[in-house]
Amino acid sequence: MTNAVPREAHDLGVPTKVHSRDPATFTPILTDLLRARFPDRQDLAVTGIDVPTGAGVNNETVLLDLAWKDSGARREGGAVLRLESDDTLFHYELYRLMRQQGRIPVPDVWGLTLSPSPLDKAFFFMERIEGRVPSDQPPFHTSGWFHDTAVEDRRAMWMDTIDVMARLHATPLDTLGILDRPELGATGVAQELGQALHYLDWALDGDRHRVLEETAAWLR
Repeated sequence: MTNAVPREAHDLGVPTKVHSRDPATFTPILTDLLRARFPDRQDLAVTGIDVPTGAGVNNETVLLDLAWKDSGARREGGAVLRLESDDTLFHYELYRLMRQQGRIPVPDVWGLTLSPSPLDKAFFFMERIEGRVPSDQPPFHTSGWFHDTAVEDRRAMWMDTIDVMARLHATPLDTLGILDRPELGATGVAQELGQALHYLDWALDGDRHRVLEETAAWLR
């Protein structure tokens, strides 16, 4: 006999990035930065700001609505602002390299600015691509639009994901020097294991977890 587990029990408590201040306070700065980046867009303005709450565990993420004039005609578009975390430069460079190689679909990235910066943090802008984003909180496989999508559509999305992963992993390693972390080990496998074990220590934060500890010991 199997006891039913309430859906709420699957809430993993994964936090999205906490935003350090109201993004609206730096709208004038963003406007000046984007006007410098796109001088051909006349009267470019940030017309809307949205902070995603269901996704975004790697960086502070801010979605921007933009409007400008092109030969007198009004145009609209979007951008994404990503603010500093420990891996900001890593993400920027990885997106840039993937875009350059053309193996997988990734947004364009522009304007990496390191500290000191007008936003008091390192940041970069990304092209904003419209679409539906599966949530991190609550996890998309337990509830939400992806969970409720027809099985055949979920299968199509899953297979597309596998295809993109296969193309990603076919990237020649000698073009991705930013992935090398010699302080974690002498080989790529050792570095990946070292990173995973470091993350495990961080996540447990002094607690004990028998299964994970035994798995880590087996991997070592």
